[in-house]
Amino acid sequence: MRELSVRIIGNGKAGQAFAQAFEKVGTSVDGPLDKMTVGSTNVDLAFGVNFLILAVPDGKIASLSDQIPNNNSTTILHLSGSLGLDVLSKHTNIATLHPLAPLPNKEIGAMRLLSGILMAYSGNDSVLSIVEAFNATPYRIKDSDRTLYHACATVATNHVVALMNQVENLAMSLSIDPAYFMRLSQIALQDVIELGSLDSLTGPARRNDSQTIESHKQALIDRMPEELELYEALLKRAVLMSSELNRGGL
Repeated sequence: MRELSVRIIGNGKAGQAFAQAFEKVGTSVDGPLDKMTVGSTNVDLAFGVNFLILAVPDGKIASLSDQIPNNNSTTILHLSGSLGLDVLSKHTNIATLHPLAPLPNKEIGAMRLLSGILMAYSGNDSVLSIVEAFNATPYRIKDSDRTLYHACATVATNHVVALMNQVENLAMSLSIDPAYFMRLSQIALQDVIELGSLDSLTGPARRNDSQTIESHKQALIDRMPEELELYEALLKRAVLMSSELNRGGL
C-alpha cells in the first residue's frame, strides 16, 4: 500500500474522528482545518497531499468544492452518505467515502473507523487506499442505490435511538431504571445478529395473542396515549413477520 498523505477540511466530529484515525495508522494529516478559513488562505488546498477530504455538512460540500482549485494528482472526496459525485463536479479526480458508523466524538469515532466497519465508496478507486489503511470492508455504491442505502443507515441508527427513547419514557413512568429494559434490548439485538430477525421474534405478536396486544393498547391509551402510535406501527411489522413465519410452517 502506498504511503498516504491527507488534508481534512472541516473540524466537526467527522473531521476530528478521521484525523485521529489516520494518526493512529501512521498517516500524515494536515488538519482538520476550519472550513471558514478556506478562501482566506493563500495555500493551495488541493496540492501536496494524496487526498483532500471535505468533512463538512452536506449542504456545504458543493460550495466548498467550488472554492478549491483543481489538481489532477489529488483525490477530492466527501464523507456524505446521501450525496454522490455531482457535488464535486468542478474536479476531475473525485470520490465519496461514507463510514457506516456513528461518529459522536473524535475518540469513539476513531475507534469505530478502525474497527472493521463497512465503508461505502464511489468514484476513483484510489480511495480504497484509505479503506485498506483502516482495515475496513469496501462497498462500491451505485448512484441509484445511494438514497436507499442512506435510508437503511438512518433506520439502523436514528430509528433505533427513537425506539429506545420510547422505552425510556415507558420505564420512567413505572419508576424503573431504563437500563434494565436497555439490557433486554441488547439481548434481543444479539439474537437478531446471531439468528436473524424472523427467528428472533417472540412475544404476543409471534403467538398471535390478540388479547394481550389489546390490553397493551388500552394501557397506553389510559396512561401514555402519546406512545400508542409508535407501538402500533411496530406491532404491524411484528405481525407481518409472524405471518411470514407461519407461512413457512415454523
